[in-house]
Amino acid sequence: MTLEELYKLKGELLTNIEIAQAKLQAVNKQIVALLNGLNNKIEENDGKDIHRKL
Repeated sequence: MTLEELYKLKGELLTNIEIAQAKLQAVNKQIVALLNGLNNKIEENDGKDIHRKL
């Protein structure tokens, strides 16, 4: 491989890494949103259970 080809490959790899990082960040945000929703449901149900026990 020539030096020029290596530089081109390096640029492509860096671009692919940036794209992968952005996708992972989006997935992480979705996971956090799902966990927050789950926590809210658990808290709602805990509140209902307390009222039932009283």
